[in-house]
Amino acid sequence: MLSEAIKRRIADACVTVGSGDVKGRGVLVGAQLVLTAAHNIVYYLDETAPRPLASAPVGLATGDHVVIPIETSHGLLHVAPLAIEPVQDIAVLGALDNQVFWDEVEAYEAWCEAVAPIPLCYEDLPLWQPVPVAVYTHRDTWLEGTAELGRPDARWTIVTMPDGIEGGTSGSPIVTVQGAIMGIVSQFGGSEPDALTKGRQGPAPRPHLTLPAWVLRQIQYEEEGVPET
Repeated sequence: MLSEAIKRRIADACVTVGSGDVKGRGVLVGAQLVLTAAHNIVYYLDETAPRPLASAPVGLATGDHVVIPIETSHGLLHVAPLAIEPVQDIAVLGALDNQVFWDEVEAYEAWCEAVAPIPLCYEDLPLWQPVPVAVYTHRDTWLEGTAELGRPDARWTIVTMPDGIEGGTSGSPIVTVQGAIMGIVSQFGGSEPDALTKGRQGPAPRPHLTLPAWVLRQIQYEEEGVPET
């Protein structure tokens, strides 16, 4: 379905988010931002934050430095959570504070400049008609399936993957045949033995309708080649 060139580009832009047993996927998009599933970040904070999870997001707003590790094509890098939307299950990662993390920011920006970001899909899908999509998994394999919309303004699309999606692929981009991101893998399955049985169908947030407005604006500025003011 996807050309080999598009597959390579998406694979290069995909990252592993987190560490240890708390890992998910993410993908580089415009404005040097990484999209992932919010639950990847929530689980990671739950395991690593020095304060209770309920107060961790408040700490982010008041200046705490939270560092998220990501495995990339340039090795291990470190980023900050810039937005966490748990209701829509979408999150945004980006550069750390360059006043504190000089080396980490330089390494992250070097990777962003070397890798082509993946564009978002803004097109409305035909209603109640499955369209072909693909997912690059945490096992570095490709899955093919379909996505379907019940109404044009739906913030989520129902994605069906006949071969199932295992836990660990959450946050990976769901892409169209043109290689644009039309969804982010959310709660499909888990790590239990029957995850493939449970993970054949699930809702996926559509980034262009679920991202915070300021994030979407930054991405669109870069995709359209418009300098941000």
